[in-house]
Amino acid sequence: AFSRIIGFLVHTETHQAHTVFLCCSLLLLYSSSAIGYAEDTHEFSFATYAKIPNFVERNGWGAVPPKVYPKLEKLSLPVAFVVLSYFIPSITDDVLALQVIQRNHMDAGLPDIQSNFLIGRNGTIYVGRGWKIKPARSL
Repeated sequence: AFSRIIGFLVHTETHQAHTVFLCCSLLLLYSSSAIGYAEDTHEFSFATYAKIPNFVERNGWGAVPPKVYPKLEKLSLPVAFVVLSYFIPSITDDVLALQVIQRNHMDAGLPDIQSNFLIGRNGTIYVGRGWKIKPARSL
């Protein structure tokens, strides 16, 4: 299981805040449970994604491949804590917003999008860096 949640920033709209919290809780549950994580192999079962409703892989939102992939630091599972943040981009199309976010992060010198997972306006969970790569510290 996870030991602590570091930050949780929510928008004032209760429904959206609950959606974000629920989706992040699902991610935590699947990332730290026997269903999705095998401690002996330190591998996440990607078949578990199918059990999470509205889950979109990188190719589903048109992510470009990360730069210098071998230099990306591996994430040690199960995670000890999770940082959650919330913002509303001015772009209302989630897929376009993700593409712009990824491009901005890469233009700022990051090898890929900063986050491991992103949650859309309707609660859809989009894979950013995924389960195996550490998130970027900050821009």
